[in-house]
Amino acid sequence: VNFGNWQPIPAEIHGLKFHDLDGDGQQDLDEPGLGGWTIVLHSLYGMDKIETDERGNYSFTALLPGPYLVREVIQEGWRPTTPPGGYEVVELAPGEAIRLPFGNWKPEPGGISGAKWHDKNGDGIRQKSEPGLAGWTIVVASENGAGQDTETDENGYYGFKDLPPGKY
Repeated sequence: VNFGNWQPIPAEIHGLKFHDLDGDGQQDLDEPGLGGWTIVLHSLYGMDKIETDERGNYSFTALLPGPYLVREVIQEGWRPTTPPGGYEVVELAPGEAIRLPFGNWKPEPGGISGAKWHDKNGDGIRQKSEPGLAGWTIVVASENGAGQDTETDENGYYGFKDLPPGKY
């Protein structure tokens, strides 16, 4: 009677959670790590989670070879830039160490402003002699249909502040 045993060399997944200030999916030198974020590891063996340290580092060690899904718990107001969607599926070989960074961008609210005027010559360009139109209703609507309106002031100007990122 023969008995065979195999002891796999442990593998690991580690990385950095960082503030992707420019939203390009790459960590630049001025982009800091983010501490206190939860990274979750799903495998055939169950689920594990860890919080990033004060510099944004995380590490899952002593892992068996096989498939893993690694994801972040996305915090309100943040958007994942890398990996896209905030998760990645990896296949670990015995002894392999995979570096998997997570980048997030926190878009700041923006604004839209402009003027409504009497385009006397119809060229689409406002000349000094073309007056602003007061009291006109201007509406801004996002892709999801949410909208708001405002009226032009005495000079025909309007503005919308604190708009979340998106297409309008």
